[in-house]
Amino acid sequence: MLFTRTSPALKTRAQEHARKQYEKVGVRVLETEFMERVVFKEMTFNGAAPNIQDREGNAARNVIAMFEEILQLLPEPEIKRDTVAT
Repeated sequence: MLFTRTSPALKTRAQEHARKQYEKVGVRVLETEFMERVVFKEMTFNGAAPNIQDREGNAARNVIAMFEEILQLLPEPEIKRDTVAT
């Protein structure tokens, strides 16, 4: 679960309650949130991802943090090795 359009300034009680309810039923909730940012609204009409527009901006940091958190949740890939009989 990824919370979106959250306030960068504060966390609301409703948001914390929702997070606890999701976790209570076993839904994995990402620590990273997509904050309410102009650049996220803009990408719906210009198609440019925040990390392309401004890699040092807060929105880009949001995207990178979310991506890294999701990568940590994925299992390590199994290395398949062909065995050749000699």
